[in-house]
Order: sequence, then C-alpha cells, then structure tokens
Amino acid sequence: MASAAFFGWHAHSIGDASSIVGFVKNVSREHFRRVYLEHGGGYGVAGNKHALAAWDDRYEKPGWTYALEEPESAEHTRMTTVTDNGAKEYRLFFMTEAAEDAFYDYPGKE
Repeated sequence: MASAAFFGWHAHSIGDASSIVGFVKNVSREHFRRVYLEHGGGYGVAGNKHALAAWDDRYEKPGWTYALEEPESAEHTRMTTVTDNGAKEYRLFFMTEAAEDAFYDYPGKE
C-alpha cells in the first residue's frame, strides 16, 4: 500500500514528507475541497457546517498545493488530512478502521 511509508514517517516524525514517492496525486484545490467536504471534513457528515468552517480556516493558504489518495476500497472510510508546511502541501487519504486504530501504535507503547 502506498501510504504505508507515510504512516512510518508521520507516526515517528522521521524525514521529510516531500520525499515520499507515490503517496498521492496532485489535484486542484476544487477537487480536494469537494472530496474533503463530501466525506464530512473529518466530522463524519457530508455538508457539516464545522467542515465548512474548518476548510476556510485551514486550507485556504495562497501558494499551497493539494494531494489526494482516493479510498482503496469500500472499507477505507476514515479520512485523514496532513499539512506539510515544508512542502506547502495539504494531503488527504483514507484508512480502514483497523488501520486507524493501529496508526499510533509503536514499539514500547503501553
């Protein structure tokens, strides 16, 4: 899975996110916004007013790019967004519920 390399980087804050190859495709701001809002903007309900407010507050920076990894299957229902300040890029991807539960697991975690 393309996002596996990203999970390792994010969970342990190692490396530069811009070096991840094949993670997502670049999309227009409009396409990214449509997908973000269709999936509830992290609030679980499409068209949620909090998602609209979050979009305006978080994702409208001039000069930034947008990248998207479409859901791999019907089980990939957990939307996640990442802000890469170094690359000036927003990334959006989907995980399964099990992957989300395991996302923050690491050796030595109690």
